Amino acid sequence: MASDTPSSTTIGDPPRIPGADDAVTAEDRLAAITGFADAAKASATAAADFQAQIAGALTEAKAKLTELALVAGQTANTKTRLASEESAIAAIHADMQAKLAEVTNAATQAVAAVTAITDQQAVIATKSAHIQAAQEHADKVRADLDRTLTAARS
Repeated sequence: MASDTPSSTTIGDPPRIPGADDAVTAEDRLAAITGFADAAKASATAAADFQAQIAGALTEAKAKLTELALVAGQTANTKTRLASEESAIAAIHADMQAKLAEVTNAATQAVAAVTAITDQQAVIATKSAHIQAAQEHADKVRADLDRTLTAARS
């Protein structure tokens, strides 16, 4: 029983063989898969480059951290040394204040001694003037007595 319209499902039709349309579709799919594979390779290469950059940055950061640790250690040593020097300066300052007090005391004593000497010199000068006046008076009295004695003997 044959019909006027051909049908691919009718009995007696030959089996379907993939045609040119199917080949184009497979080539397109192969090209797409190849494109995906190439993109994946490019992404892997870029990821490897980024990993290398990250590893370099990490190495540099570790070096900077080591440098910072060294600087921190030096800073701590400097701080300790400065604290020690500050203590030494404070001790020197206290010693200098004590010596200044001693010098001030000695200067006060020296000024007092100068004042006492000046006062004593004034007293000595006054006594010397009295002694000088007494000597002059004694000389005058002796001269008068000598004249009186000479006049009484003559």
